Amino acid sequence: VNSLIMSILDRHTQPVVRGQRLRPRYLQGDSESLLAVFNLDRNKTYSETIALPQSFSSATNVYNGQIIEIKNQSLDLTVAPEDVCVVHLR
Repeated sequence: VNSLIMSILDRHTQPVVRGQRLRPRYLQGDSESLLAVFNLDRNKTYSETIALPQSFSSATNVYNGQIIEIKNQSLDLTVAPEDVCVVHLR
């Protein structure tokens, strides 16, 4: 499923957000956006600071409702092997 989502996002999103080992994809809306951060590694969990392309006041993990702190217009995210973290940005 992750490869299908990645394929769709690669065709329809600009790489305005980048990661080193994690693969973020940013979907910008009018006042809200989504950030999907993929870990394609089969064995390792990775943590990275992902810089946001614009200022947001809140970030929420879509799957578990956890509030993610925005520090210096960036998010500190940890993604398990072959998993994705989807963040709702407002």
